[in-house]
Amino acid sequence: MKMRTQSKQVGDVVVAVIRSESNPRRVYKIRKTRLGLVCPCLSFRFKTGEIGSAAKRCKHFDQAGL
Repeated sequence: MKMRTQSKQVGDVVVAVIRSESNPRRVYKIRKTRLGLVCPCLSFRFKTGEIGSAAKRCKHFDQAGL
């Protein structure tokens, strides 16, 4: 099943790029979409809550200062 948070829409803007602490070759690009901020990490993907709400966050948002 494809997650809607992972689809790249026209108009999405990358607001931060965070390098993984465990794997230096992996980066997480936090994007601003029409629904709110999204992160491609598994923690964000499987967290419950609406995109853009305070409940739908991951540690990469804090690292980016968002």
